[in-house]
Amino acid sequence: MNTVKSYIVGYFLSIALTLGAFGLLTWHISTGHIMPTHTVLTVGFITLALLQLLVQLFFFLHVGKGQNKYWNAAALGFALFIVAVVVGGTLWIMQNLQHTQTPNTFLNGQINVVNEND
Repeated sequence: MNTVKSYIVGYFLSIALTLGAFGLLTWHISTGHIMPTHTVLTVGFITLALLQLLVQLFFFLHVGKGQNKYWNAAALGFALFIVAVVVGGTLWIMQNLQHTQTPNTFLNGQINVVNEND
């Protein structure tokens, strides 16, 4: 497939996947948050997002094509690993901060602000 055809197919696939996610959300809102359930909605969004990622990688970035396809795949894998470490580490730190944070105290020391969950 030549480059122009690849871009055109990728563009229409991207539009279709975006409209699919929009339609799924619109259907959920129009039924009063009953159909589809929140679990189905979450799985649908994740699936559509992963498909969108694959379309972007193959049709626009041409991963897996050309002379350096193995180096491109290795660089992509390393970049995904770094993103996973950064995002996972951030979530881990934020979770631990929530558990180890001391309650807020006003300057005069008379009023303590404590969360309801404590």
